[in-house]
Amino acid sequence: MKRGIILTTVALFVATCVCLVLDIKYSLDVFFSLTVTFATCFYHFAMRLLVGFAVSYVKRDNYNYTGKWFSERPFEKKLYEFLKVKRWKSRVPTFLPYQFDIKNRTIEEIIIATCRAEVVHEIIVILSFLPILASIWVGLWYVFLITSVLAALMDCASVVLQRYNRPRLLRCMKRMQKSE
Repeated sequence: MKRGIILTTVALFVATCVCLVLDIKYSLDVFFSLTVTFATCFYHFAMRLLVGFAVSYVKRDNYNYTGKWFSERPFEKKLYEFLKVKRWKSRVPTFLPYQFDIKNRTIEEIIIATCRAEVVHEIIVILSFLPILASIWVGLWYVFLITSVLAALMDCASVVLQRYNRPRLLRCMKRMQKSE
């Protein structure tokens, strides 16, 4: 999956550059529209990769998973039931599945990975709205708003998934510690 996302990001960058050159040369609306479309898609893919790598590099494993930020809130259980997280949680793709591999990782390592993934996706949710600024030059603000909202919702699903799984993993870790 990781390789496919990187290749898609590169392809979007190349498509953006080709369409930009064609737009400059021929000044056709279709090339302008394609440039904006490919550039916006490239931004969303590249930004996700960069945020993921930056958070992993800067704050590798330094997470207080028992701290307030990562603790389950009183309303969350009802929210998870309303969203039916249990039904769709196994269908959400994972960029680095080895970080969540119960066979090769300790439960504490997986809990830390959930914290890291949550932080990455929370940052991405915020940065998903940055393309709206392009509407200053391009117009069509509502198109950028719709794509930004949809992109942010995808990452909100990942945040929900991390927050859904972490309390279960913590309980499992406590049970294992008691049995030792």
